[in-house]
Amino acid sequence: MNHFASNTDKTLLIAIAQDESLAQAVRDMATTIANIQHFPNDEGKEPMALIISDESTPEPGEALAGIIANFMHRVGDEDKANLLAMF
Repeated sequence: MNHFASNTDKTLLIAIAQDESLAQAVRDMATTIANIQHFPNDEGKEPMALIISDESTPEPGEALAGIIANFMHRVGDEDKANLLAMF
């Protein structure tokens, strides 16, 4: 993703964000990504910080929330490598 999600991606992300069968953290991540305009807004960074600080968050979720919170125009090369290794 560069700068912001495509319309197709936003549609999918909104569907994820509205799916009450999913964990709230997953829904929050989808909402934050859908709203990225070059970088996440403060409303998106707050739930990412909560996910990261929650001791019950598994390591991959914590790492993904950190990558989302630190998004600046695109995902950095190191974060891309970490994503590939995790998923």
